[in-house]
Amino acid sequence: MHSGKLIVLLLALAFSTSAAAGLTLKETEKLSDQAMKNFANEDFEAGYKLLRPHWPIPGVEIDGLINQTQQQWPLISTRFGASIGYELIKSSTAGESLRRMIYIHKFDKHFITWVFVFYKAKDSWQINSVSFNDQVQLPFSAH
Repeated sequence: MHSGKLIVLLLALAFSTSAAAGLTLKETEKLSDQAMKNFANEDFEAGYKLLRPHWPIPGVEIDGLINQTQQQWPLISTRFGASIGYELIKSSTAGESLRRMIYIHKFDKHFITWVFVFYKAKDSWQINSVSFNDQVQLPFSAH
């Protein structure tokens, strides 16, 4: 771990047409909440697999993200304690094409921030990126 910070796991949009039918704006909230429920229960495979049909990147990259998260998690739980749930901190849109959902994943001793970014190219939404980190200022600076 470098400088006491968790490695930020960020998988940005790769130009691909492999995503399933797009989401409505309301469905972006439901999908990110369902993924967070799995992440809070430390079921990363189930959480990322929920996102997979709506994330236009190769499945092998999502598999890599699952593996990275599972490898880092013992360090997180050792430092922060037991997972005690999650909370939606902020949902915002930028223009008509971007939506960001910011959650905190709560532990006994600390929290981490999960950020879901959705993008609407034409008339439906898809996942653009998902990341998590332990930067405590992020939830406060989210406009």
